[in-house]
Amino acid sequence: QVLLLAGPPKVQGMVQLRNRNVAYRAQDDMQAETTGGRTSTVYILTVCGIPLIMSFLGILFTIAGAADKQEGVTRPSAPVPVLHQFNILFKRAGALLPFAPLLYRIAVNTMTKSSSPANFSNSRIFVGFVILTAVRAIAYGLTLLRSKDFMSDHVFLSLSVSALSRFELYMCLETCFSNRWIHLATMMNLIIVVLVNANNYVTARYFHTTEESINSLVFGFLLFEVPVNFLLVKEAIRSARGESKMKSGS
Repeated sequence: QVLLLAGPPKVQGMVQLRNRNVAYRAQDDMQAETTGGRTSTVYILTVCGIPLIMSFLGILFTIAGAADKQEGVTRPSAPVPVLHQFNILFKRAGALLPFAPLLYRIAVNTMTKSSSPANFSNSRIFVGFVILTAVRAIAYGLTLLRSKDFMSDHVFLSLSVSALSRFELYMCLETCFSNRWIHLATMMNLIIVVLVNANNYVTARYFHTTEESINSLVFGFLLFEVPVNFLLVKEAIRSARGESKMKSGS
């Protein structure tokens, strides 16, 4: 480690932070070496398994909401706590939610000179987020703007936001072992995924017919969940085989 004996307190703090990140990365490398160059099973299950398992939240909450009702559109007798406030934010800026933890993580990576997975640079991830957001907008134009009775725009948007946030959750879990400043972004992604899918239950339960909810679920899963899950499974297999290593920087 490089020690700074003199200098402004701010500079000393930045050097100490960078030294800690180097130490965390060294610990990860040492752990990989002790397993014959392969990533541990627990590591793979944590980094790739958690985002994959959470992909089923959208399915479970949407189907549960659509099934737990009499056919037709109803309204809750009272606003659902927490979800009511979140729904207001979601209607105004739902499409932008996945970008908040992404930009925070990129800023932290840049300031602390910490590493990110070799196969997914920050620039590629940002472009991917923009592309999937554009795909959702095109799907809106082809379906919902022509007939609002075809599917639920709310559920469809939730699935796209959940998929992007789950991929960013994978990136955070991959990075937080070497940079503890990423813990905040990790929690942000977890909260977003849970809230948008819990909100799907309320939406499917009270504000849309069963057919609209299921149509949204099918198209949202095919357009957003399948590509993200494919990448996560691919990375899990690659990590298990020890074919990829992490590089520093984005």
